[in-house]
Amino acid sequence: MGAPPKLLTDEQMGQFLVDGFLVIESDLPRSFHEALYTNAEVLKVRSNNPGNNVLPTLPALQQVFDSPSVKGALTSVLGKNYLMHPHRHPHCNAPGFKGQNFHRDSYWGHGKIRHHFPRWVMLMYYPQDTPVALGPTSIAPATQYLSMPNAKNRHFVDPPAEWTSRDQPMACNAGTVVMIHYDIWHKGTPNHGDINRYMFKFQFTRMEEPSIPTWDFKDANLPRSIQSLTTSDGKPVADLMPLWAMTWHWLCGEKRIDPSRIDLKSIQPSILDSESIGDEVKRLHTAYNMGLLDDAQCHDALDILKDGMSKGDECKQRNCMFALISMGILGNPAVIDLLSHLVDQSPREDTKIYAAFALGELGKRAGKSFSLLLDRLNKTRSQLERRNLVEAIGNVPSSDQDRMEVANALLQISASDRDEQTRFQAMLSLAKLADVFRDDTKAIEKIAEIAMTDADRYVKGYALDALRRIPSMAAKDTLLQMLWTSRWCDITNPSSTF
Repeated sequence: MGAPPKLLTDEQMGQFLVDGFLVIESDLPRSFHEALYTNAEVLKVRSNNPGNNVLPTLPALQQVFDSPSVKGALTSVLGKNYLMHPHRHPHCNAPGFKGQNFHRDSYWGHGKIRHHFPRWVMLMYYPQDTPVALGPTSIAPATQYLSMPNAKNRHFVDPPAEWTSRDQPMACNAGTVVMIHYDIWHKGTPNHGDINRYMFKFQFTRMEEPSIPTWDFKDANLPRSIQSLTTSDGKPVADLMPLWAMTWHWLCGEKRIDPSRIDLKSIQPSILDSESIGDEVKRLHTAYNMGLLDDAQCHDALDILKDGMSKGDECKQRNCMFALISMGILGNPAVIDLLSHLVDQSPREDTKIYAAFALGELGKRAGKSFSLLLDRLNKTRSQLERRNLVEAIGNVPSSDQDRMEVANALLQISASDRDEQTRFQAMLSLAKLADVFRDDTKAIEKIAEIAMTDADRYVKGYALDALRRIPSMAAKDTLLQMLWTSRWCDITNPSSTF
């Protein structure tokens, strides 16, 4: 079974929420990392990049992700049943590599609304000593919540002057793993050395809504030290305390926190209108503070947010959406009603999409909305709307009956929708619910058929994971046969074919 995971402490979890990254040592001897680097060179990973097939090409990489410190960090942030995403990539930067501009990774070429809550992380593993001269990844600490202000922007050359932190190169020893919030801004730096610099990038996603803390939890309150934190590069942290506190509360699940309530008069909802980069922190501070209003003040706040969601531009809609998520996390039932109304009745496609995303972020708190989301999914022909609906609906059902109804609908969409992004998002959502098919042979066979025949690599990957999560011998036997057929021999290569 191996050593138990080394879970993160309250302080480490708090630091991750603020900085957006954490440096982890992988518990493996230096000789392991040296051997992996040598194997990568022998297999010419740079010139024959295996892309998503890097793990069967270098199966020793799995030992890194199974090491107690790495597994403990992933469990702490994503919960026990997290998924290693089928997309992974070896980055080999040769001597003379000139570096990259700042960017956030896309979702495999597709666009989606980005999560503030830690549903996705990326791990970057360095098998060699990586001083600054060799070109480590550089991270802009505490930027995972910032959108620049257009959320569709993914690249820029120079960081905005208003950022409170500058990029920090992840110079490290062999065997270091850097865990980052998926949406943090980062870049590759120039390789001025004389050897190849490898960084193996793997992605992981949460597969269940948090119900209890999954780290070494000691205190229901956000660590006090965070209130005086600087980022890891020593600069003052921008004031996003309401966002951090709400994320902490979400991660604690059913362990209720009694928040410090505030007065609507003490915040300025008008700041939600602003579009300047410098005001983004203020906008987020205001949005998440609105979740701390008491019930008596929520009526006025909901009117403001409904107007912003219905009439505002992209910037204002996004800010109002985060405010509604914050209010819903603390259990205001009127928020679910408003978001459901917007999904069902708004004439604007973008309003429907933001409202559906918010319901998905609220998870089982929005359980009563599942039938409305299903109904909307059956009615709309908008690809953008359907992509967001199938993502949201995987998080919200709570009863066994609701989960079964949603899983069957998602299976049908995964098998027949023309849009690949809708199919792979539907199958990912289905994988979260796949245990309902434990006694359903036909559903197991259908998932296996999708895994074998779909034209999209991520639909196939998610379908295999769905089979893995069904607690039945029929599913396990089907999965084993498929994996045996597609087995990859990591020893075979052009110079050694038999």
